[in-house]
Amino acid sequence: MDIFLFIFIIIIGIISFIFNRNILFPAHILITSYAVASFMLIIILKNVESDISYITFLLTILFLVIFTFFCHLGNNFGERLFFLDKSTKYSIKFIHVNNKKIIFLIAFQLLSLSLFILKFDSMLGHLNSATLTIFRLSNHYGNSFYSMPSWINFMCNISLISSFLSMYVLINNYFYNHKINKKGILLIINSLMGVSFSLVNSSRYTIFVFIIYTLCLYLFFCKITYSSKFLSSIFLSFVSFFTLISFNMLGNIIGRTNGLSNSATYYFGGGMALFDSYLKDPFPTYSLIFGNYTFSTFYKGLSKIGIGNFHTQTSLPFKSINGVSIGNVYSGLFSYYVDFGIAGIVVIAIIVGFLYGLLFNYISSIVFIKKNKNIKIVIYFYLSYTLVLFTFSETFINTFLSFGLYVNIYIMYALYKFFFNELEVKQY
Repeated sequence: MDIFLFIFIIIIGIISFIFNRNILFPAHILITSYAVASFMLIIILKNVESDISYITFLLTILFLVIFTFFCHLGNNFGERLFFLDKSTKYSIKFIHVNNKKIIFLIAFQLLSLSLFILKFDSMLGHLNSATLTIFRLSNHYGNSFYSMPSWINFMCNISLISSFLSMYVLINNYFYNHKINKKGILLIINSLMGVSFSLVNSSRYTIFVFIIYTLCLYLFFCKITYSSKFLSSIFLSFVSFFTLISFNMLGNIIGRTNGLSNSATYYFGGGMALFDSYLKDPFPTYSLIFGNYTFSTFYKGLSKIGIGNFHTQTSLPFKSINGVSIGNVYSGLFSYYVDFGIAGIVVIAIIVGFLYGLLFNYISSIVFIKKNKNIKIVIYFYLSYTLVLFTFSETFINTFLSFGLYVNIYIMYALYKFFFNELEVKQY
């Protein structure tokens, strides 16, 4: 049954691609993510001598079909809502970079990372895989004894956002003048320093978000500037290789040493495997409040700002399948199914699919406008990770209803306006 799931996902992808040939179309990204995850699932289930249930197969296909259909519907609706004369050429703005400001951002990142390491050392001793494991688990289970001061976390967050902005400016300017100058080198340094902030939460999640964002931006500019597909393929191969290597290296640093192939396989396919395991053998779930798992981030945000005192239970048990430990992340569908049943999966697929189709059409349209704001493109692709990592955990609702997201967007606007200046426009 797991092989049939993979085949059906590929078929859905082919049909979707017939109606929209843009590789960055949201449904295509989600389907690709599911195709990769289902392939990893085949490997996992072969290792544990198991197979998925019919209900897992049906729920996965149901979600993908509904999401894809309404994503196309939202895109078509957007063509009428954001109607523009698309006989106009694409436009790219050159973004001026001030050396002193970029050096300031690099220094700020170094300061943030240094303060983090110093505070970490005072709490847990030298930073190594063992102490990082303790730090990660204590934060995961809400142990405030080993938590960082909020001001250090805020500095680290600003540093990471500056890395995202620098990568956007780097890619934008590269496609504008097809070269990387000394300012481009500074942007590369500031961008890559953001990878180090994966240590802040002892997770590989951050580095994946950054890599997904970079890849989507590059492919986006390849599309609007009619760049070589061969070069795009080379870049895609390089990013894929870099992802696997960095995944394993960071795993060794934070104490997750499964080996390169096993680590990637269980990370990407484990969510689907555990969701299937739950459907076969449900364990008690504690929905303390409406939409406990689906809206947990929203409830926590309300509690932080003093609106109510909501208690959510989101920690899930570590699970093994036939004696092989898989983890404790049960994919995005788990939250919807536990909170609302099959009806919840259908309704959320409709809403989120339509929303993403609409947003995609809007972003595709603004590149025709000379007065567009580039920061909108940054924000959209900053959110692209929600499509890729949904097979791992619930990323749609908990992201869009997160207060932290809108704080980050505000910081993006502020940093972009202060550090970068949009200049002349080149049309394609």
